[in-house]
Amino acid sequence: MDDDVGPPGPRGPQWQEAEVSRLVQSRIAGQVDEIRRLDPLVRYDAPDAVHAMRVALRRLSAALATFRPTLERTVTEPMREELRWLARTLGAARDAEVQRARLDDSLGDDHAAVRRRVDHRLREQYAQAHAVALVAMDSDRYRALLDSLDRLATEPPWTSTAGETARVVVPERLERDWTRLDRRMDLALRTDDPVHRATLLHDARRAAKRLRYALEPVVAAYDGGDGTQARRAQRTLMGIKDLQSVLGDLQDTVVTRQLLRELPSELGLDPDGSFLLGRLHGREESAAQHAMRSVDEAWQAARRSRPRRWLV
Repeated sequence: MDDDVGPPGPRGPQWQEAEVSRLVQSRIAGQVDEIRRLDPLVRYDAPDAVHAMRVALRRLSAALATFRPTLERTVTEPMREELRWLARTLGAARDAEVQRARLDDSLGDDHAAVRRRVDHRLREQYAQAHAVALVAMDSDRYRALLDSLDRLATEPPWTSTAGETARVVVPERLERDWTRLDRRMDLALRTDDPVHRATLLHDARRAAKRLRYALEPVVAAYDGGDGTQARRAQRTLMGIKDLQSVLGDLQDTVVTRQLLRELPSELGLDPDGSFLLGRLHGREESAAQHAMRSVDEAWQAARRSRPRRWLV
């Protein structure tokens, strides 16, 4: 899925002099179009459709949060809550999808019997979660959300801040998102308890996503230019993407280890099968240690390209 979906916003060297509303509306309209496009694909259970829908929902919610001062909060805050509701509803299906793929790779062909039982259990879990999501998408609540999104895309409830230039508004909003991430990372990395640290890093991952999604339309506005600012903007975006990725790897090990602790009793595995999943649990612990080292490296790299160093 493209990072910059939807109608074109302000582009080129002069984009910063345009009203920030142009940048914001382009982003909103693009994500609303994407949600509409993905609706039938989620219903038909097309590959990766659930994941793509969740990303579009989060991109839109992040845009409403980052650029909150440009829009009437009495309209957008209830809408963000509805976007979070839908993303959570789709989340159970996505989690089952991810864990099935992860454990399928880990078990391989050498443990076919256990692999089949695990695969069957996670397929069932996915089917049940997908069915719940479809019920939500057939509800009046969902239809009301789509109607409100259409209105948001065509007639955003602007505040006076929306008339200011991107040069005035965007740096402050990106710096705010950066500070949010910086504080969460600092708190997590200063925590000694590994369980608590994993929770805090999961919070930091959400902050990294929000900053990434805020950066995407800004980077796209440079329209592939080869100027210093364009290169630095792209470097910042890639740094945050890398951080988000390794934080995601770490969170995957947390979820997988929890699943591996539950599966032996759920599936009624014999001692050999339980021992096998115990070995996989050990591998996931090693993967978590490796991911933690990668988090440190990715964060140090990301910090070297803080947005305020280039967006002026």
